[in-house]
Amino acid sequence: MLEYFALVIALLLLIVFLLVKELRMLKRELCDIQTNRQRLLTKHGLIFEQLIPFSKNFPGEARDFRFIGNPIDGVIFGKDKVQFVEIKMNNSVLNDRQRQIRDQIMKKKVEWLEVRGD
Repeated sequence: MLEYFALVIALLLLIVFLLVKELRMLKRELCDIQTNRQRLLTKHGLIFEQLIPFSKNFPGEARDFRFIGNPIDGVIFGKDKVQFVEIKMNNSVLNDRQRQIRDQIMKKKVEWLEVRGD
């Protein structure tokens, strides 16, 4: 009877060990999937940012838009004004640096600099 009990305990320990091993593997796979998903979303966002100036909802002319990419997406050099553009998809929000730039622009802390190389 004691041998049977020891065998059951050993089998239960083996099952627990295998389940823990499987759980660790699944956690790694989930992490990889989440990382790949984020990469794809980033790539799609970058592609979207390049194409949005050609959409009918874009606030300026596509030919006047210059893509920068970072820290803001671009600038529209219109005839009457210059506009800084940040393109966001879905529920994405400005990061700290983008908020800082937006606030500086809103406070008119923008200058023209002309640099000459001699």
